[in-house]
Amino acid sequence: MHGRLGIVPRIQFGVVDVRDVAEAHFNAIENDNTNGKRYIVSAKSIWLSEMGKLLKKEFERRGMCKRGIYEAPACLLRTCSCLDARIKNLLPQLGKEIELDNTLS
Repeated sequence: MHGRLGIVPRIQFGVVDVRDVAEAHFNAIENDNTNGKRYIVSAKSIWLSEMGKLLKKEFERRGMCKRGIYEAPACLLRTCSCLDARIKNLLPQLGKEIELDNTLS
C-alpha cells in the first residue's frame, strides 16, 4: 500500500471478523462439549483482488495507495513459478472458489 502497482494472484481465502473469532474462543472455553473438537469460524470467501480493492479504498481515504490492484494472468504466474517456489505453491489454488461449511457434521 505504498503507491506501487498491486498485482495479485486469483486466489480465494476465508475471511472473518476478529470479534467473531474472539467470541467463538470464549464460547469454546465456556462449553465442555467443545473439548477436542475443531470449528471453522469464517464469514465468507473472498478473492485476494477483492480484498486488495477494499483495503485500497480505505488507504486512499487516508492519502495512501494511489495505484490499482490487478489480478495477475495465470500464464504469467505459471511462467514465473519456474523461478520462484512461492509462486509455484500458489498454482493449485489459482481460480478455485472456496466454499467453507461451518455446520457441525
